[in-house]
This record gives sequence, C-alpha cells and structure tokens, in this order.
Amino acid sequence: MFSLTLEGFEFAANASIFNKYGIFDNINTLILAETHICSNTLAQLGKRPNIRSLNICKNTVIDFDSKLDLSILKLFSVEIDGIDRKYIDPLLTGLAATNGMKKISISNINFMSTSALNSLTKYSGVLNFTLRNIVFDGSPDFSFLKKMDKLSQLTMNNILYSYTDEFKIEDLDKIKKNPEEYLRITAEPEDSSSQKQTDVEKSDDIVRKNKMVGESISPISIDVDRKLYNDLGLCKLKPKNNNSSYYMTIQLGYRPLDAKLGPTKFSFILKKACIIVSLFSDDTQIQDAINCLKCIDFPFTQEAAIDEITLDNYCKLPSDNEIMEMISDKLFKYAEHNKIKKVTVSSIFFSIPMDMYRVIMFNSKMPTLKEMTLSKIKLTPTKTSAQNDDEKKALESYCTFIEKDSSY
Repeated sequence: MFSLTLEGFEFAANASIFNKYGIFDNINTLILAETHICSNTLAQLGKRPNIRSLNICKNTVIDFDSKLDLSILKLFSVEIDGIDRKYIDPLLTGLAATNGMKKISISNINFMSTSALNSLTKYSGVLNFTLRNIVFDGSPDFSFLKKMDKLSQLTMNNILYSYTDEFKIEDLDKIKKNPEEYLRITAEPEDSSSQKQTDVEKSDDIVRKNKMVGESISPISIDVDRKLYNDLGLCKLKPKNNNSSYYMTIQLGYRPLDAKLGPTKFSFILKKACIIVSLFSDDTQIQDAINCLKCIDFPFTQEAAIDEITLDNYCKLPSDNEIMEMISDKLFKYAEHNKIKKVTVSSIFFSIPMDMYRVIMFNSKMPTLKEMTLSKIKLTPTKTSAQNDDEKKALESYCTFIEKDSSY
C-alpha cells in the first residue's frame, strides 16, 4: 500500500493509533483530512520510518497537548492545505526537526505569519517550496528562502499581503475580491506618532530584506505573482549552472480560486545562449497587461552569454502598437550586456501591429543583430522621422512592403 487517507476521524487524547496498527508499516503517504488529532498521537509517526510523505488538510484540527517532535521521522514531502492558522507555527516547528525533507507545500491559509518559517534551520535540503492562496498577517519576511541553498523549484501564487496595513478577518472577502487595494509596496506613515514611525521603519527594513532574496537564490524553475517578483528582487536572479535551463513565470494579477480561464502571465526560458519570452492571456484586456509590464524588469538581463531572443505572443485578444512598444523596450535591455545576433517575434492567434520604426530600433539597439524574423506581426506606418539616410531608405522599403502586401 502506498497511500492511506484518514478522513473524518476524531482520535481521543493519547490514542495509540499509529503505534497499534501494523498497516502504517506498509504506507509511504499519509493524508489527514477533516480529522481531529493530538500532537502526541501525531508524534507516533516517528516510529513508522516508511512514511515519507505527510499531507494535513481540509480543516484538520491538531490539539498541541505537548510539543510535537518528529525528529526521528524521515519525511521527504510535507503538504499543509486549508487548516487554521493557529496550527501552522507549532506544526512547522515539529516538522522542521525531520531529516531529509525535500518538498514543502503550504496552501489556503488565512492570516498566516512567516515567524515559524524564519525560525527554522533545516532548509538546506529543500528542493521544492510552494506557497499558494495565502493571506499574510502583517508584513511577511521572506528571508527564509535564502536558507534553501539547494532550492530547485519555487512556486508562490495568489499571495496577499500589505507592508502598511494589518488585515482584519472581517475584511477577508473584500481583500480577495479587490486585492490590488492591499498590494501597496511603500510604507507611508498616516501620523507622526513614535509608535507609527517605528512600525514604518520596521516595515521598510523588511522591504529591503525581501528585495535581497532574488540575488541570493537560484532555482531552476520559478512561478510567482507580479508583486512577489518585484518585492523579492527576482529580476536579479543569477543562474548558477550554465548547463541548465532556467524557467521564470510571472503571473500578472491575482487569480480567484473559481476562475475558469488561465491567468495572464509572462514566461521566460533561459536556454544557454537563448532567451525565450512568452505572453499568455485568455481574458485580460491588453491594456491591463501593458500596465503590469510597466512595473516589472525582465529577468536575466545581466547575463552575458545570450545571443538569441525569441518572443511568442499567445494572447487571445487583439491588441494595438503599444504592447509591442512596451515589450520591445524591455527586450532592448538584453543588448546592454549581450551581443544579440538573432531575434524572432511571432504571434500565435492574432496578428499584432508593430510600428515599422521599431524594426529600425531593433537594429540600432542591437548593433550585432544579423537576423530578425517576424511572424504574424503587422507593420504599421510610423510617425517617427528618420534620423539619417539609412533609416530613410529602410522606412521607404517598409512602406513599399506594406503597400504590396494585401493583408495590410
């Protein structure tokens, strides 16, 4: 037997459930759902060495009648999903004593703090860390991520917090319906009281500490919200292994749990000398994507070995010139430290308009460019004047192309 789910059970205090039944010798995954259990009963798992994965979920209640000690247990994976916040800190403290933990996933927790996460020390072996659908209480300190020096996959989606306001339980529905109101970054004091100023200074310190996370970690795969991408300084991430591919996905907005369509997101894949940039959107208006783009810097721009850029647009809504102007301005940053030789720009569903002067800009911003391919990109007349004879000739040739192409 590989997996066992205990759902809807209510175990008495000091119950010897895990000591008494031999079935627990034959499983490696234990799931506790909607179950009431005491910490001393849970600690009996330490005598079941075959259990490598523990999932505590669905409003499971834990009575901490004693300090949880699972130091004997050799857990590979821990998943905590949808339990009361008051169990998180003592549960994490007990689980942190285990040896060999590689995967941690925490999801659907309201008003969680990061205190326990920052107090734990045995993070060096963690390869996969996930936070999803979390509302943080107060200003979260994500410094614990820097302790995960072997971290390979980081996922942090639908994370809500504020550096300036404390959330209230009665505001939870409002927070989730209108999260942008609560996602402010800078802390501005509302009054000059010493206590208020102290709180602001503390918040500013956390802001600075969080900004340093990006340059201290190097996961191969990252999937985060736009706000976290900025707050953690992930644009400064430096790949450690030149032989590996690196994946960065930035979700541009908060996604409700009942959303039927996929999120609007940017993905970046760094494959040795090639950076592949993709924009995905099912329903977001292009202007919303543009507004989000203004607030982020593309990752990997400090790399010095990139010679090829590929941009793929998967948006399912038509757009205007502004989206290409915004994206191309971001792409030009890669040429500051790299000799770009090849650029490919394509749209999968709709033709995207692009001011024809942008082609000239690609050549001027990327002087080493030798090849540029446009697929489903509709060049449009420009209002920008040519700066020299070469630009004038180029614009004339583009105009001739537009006139001859019936699709224009």
